[in-house]
Amino acid sequence: MPNVLWVFVGGGLGAVCRYLITLLLGVLVPSNLSWGTIVANLLGCFLIGVIFALTFRNMVPLGVKLFLMTGFLGGFTTFSSYALDGINLMLHNETPKMLVSMLLNNLGGFGLTLLGLWLGKQF
Repeated sequence: MPNVLWVFVGGGLGAVCRYLITLLLGVLVPSNLSWGTIVANLLGCFLIGVIFALTFRNMVPLGVKLFLMTGFLGGFTTFSSYALDGINLMLHNETPKMLVSMLLNNLGGFGLTLLGLWLGKQF
């Protein structure tokens, strides 16, 4: 199967799983806190760490890596990719770049979300 199909199928399954977790936790744990998003982000971070470690030992073929890491976890949560990118920068003694990435992703993300909300209300 071409690599893009591995990513496509994995991404769709990851997004569906995130949606189902959000629905399930919305029923099991009624709260104003978005437990579905929190669980998806934390679980995705754990899983990307395990899968990435296995790729170092050549235990995961490329198609499976693309399906799981880029596709499934990309659809499930992009937070896991963000966390892995930060850890990789830190492991390569690029801590200042990691901190810049964290600031840009977090402050920029929240700021642009607020800007998008404001602009959306203008229409």
